[in-house]
Amino acid sequence: MDRRTLTPEEMKKLETMVAANPVLDNAFRLMSDGHILFENERYSSVVALAMLCLEEIGKHLLTIWTTRNPSFQYDKRAMHKMKQGAIASLFMADTVRREYIKQGVDFSDLGNPEKMAVLVQSIKTGVEKENMFAGSAKAGVLQIVKHSGQYYDEDLAAKGIEPSKIKVEHADEFMRNCSRAFMVLTDDKAVAIAADFFPLIYKSKGDRSA
Repeated sequence: MDRRTLTPEEMKKLETMVAANPVLDNAFRLMSDGHILFENERYSSVVALAMLCLEEIGKHLLTIWTTRNPSFQYDKRAMHKMKQGAIASLFMADTVRREYIKQGVDFSDLGNPEKMAVLVQSIKTGVEKENMFAGSAKAGVLQIVKHSGQYYDEDLAAKGIEPSKIKVEHADEFMRNCSRAFMVLTDDKAVAIAADFFPLIYKSKGDRSA
């Protein structure tokens, strides 16, 4: 789980972004409300709010990617999954970037196979670390998780999925994901790279399940 913190400059940047963008401001409200509910041990509601927060951040990402690149496409018929996939792409880009920085990859000097191999391995390692979250987004698992925090569904309950089964560790994980998403938004390069990862998660434009 991501344990980093923001520098004062990054914190100021994030505060400015949130204040200037109604979608991010609403996402921050949802996360803040989730913290209040977490303190009161209302864990199923925490997960529901955390997923809504992530989807708002995902909506913001889709908007800026489309604005920057008019050819960027996503399936508007499956918006929940698209927004969740945007978050998965953001996390994947973040992990890949941190991996190649850790390996000391110098993009100005990739002229030999050995150095290129280090970059390729860094990308592979980063992608593998985030495959579970990305797969959950694509398969609709995150959507089920969100619903399990909002509704009692007899079909899901028969499979052992219901609000009462959501525990503190589940709520904590999703709240940490919200914090991580906000932190990564301050990394412009990770946000840009995430747009390239998004099509890898949703290769089929006809993926309509939401």
